[in-house]
Amino acid sequence: MFSLRDAQLGHLIQTCTVLGFTYYLLWMTLTPFVNRDHFLQHYFPPREYGVIVPCLITCLLLGVAYTIYGLSAIFEFRGSRFHIDAANGKEKIE
Repeated sequence: MFSLRDAQLGHLIQTCTVLGFTYYLLWMTLTPFVNRDHFLQHYFPPREYGVIVPCLITCLLLGVAYTIYGLSAIFEFRGSRFHIDAANGKEKIE
C-alpha cells in the first residue's frame, strides 16, 4: 500500500515544516529583544515581513480554495436536473 519512498518523502516534508516553523518562531519571538546591531539580526529579514508574508499566503490560499469551491458549485448546478422556470420562478425537473 505505502512504500518506503512515501515514508521518506513524508519525513522530508515533516522535517522541512518543523525547521521552517522553528525559524519563524525564533524570528518573531527572539529578534524584538535583540539590539539592531547584533550579529543575530543578520540571519533574519525585517520583522514586518513576518506579518505581511503569512497574511498574503493566507489570502492567496483562501482565494484559491473559494475559487475551486465556487467553480465546482457552478458546474454542479449546471449539470443538475433541476432548472428554474423563468416565467413563474418555480423549479421543475426535466
